[in-house]
Amino acid sequence: MKTLITAVAPAILLLGGCGNDASQPIDRTVTLGVENSTAASVALENLVEAFFERVLKHDPLRATFIGDYRYDDRLAIRISPEFLAERRALNREYLDRLSGVDAAALSGQDRLTYDIFKLDRELALASDKFPSYLLPINHHRSFVH
Repeated sequence: MKTLITAVAPAILLLGGCGNDASQPIDRTVTLGVENSTAASVALENLVEAFFERVLKHDPLRATFIGDYRYDDRLAIRISPEFLAERRALNREYLDRLSGVDAAALSGQDRLTYDIFKLDRELALASDKFPSYLLPINHHRSFVH
């Protein structure tokens, strides 16, 4: 019994000290990590959202895969020259549009989004030198890769 009291008493004291002082309001911006919106962060968010919507329209199977059924009446031929040219143009367009966003004005998650978005567009354009659509199709990997 003495061991139980010895083990439980410190836990109760620790949990009792975790209470919130009702006179002090909780600052949700600090707690949730919400950053102040700047013109650059809003521009970046709009750019990334616009790119995502264009990708879903361009690649309907990807949209269906994530549960967006708006483009189920379409099927893109992902190895066609037209599809590949459109994908390349889309990546080039959004990489160019990204240069209009002031990266120096971004911080935290916005800067991370900027860097990853830029790197993804650059890698997508660089991958055109090594066309994966020329790999053989088998039962593990078909036109959905």
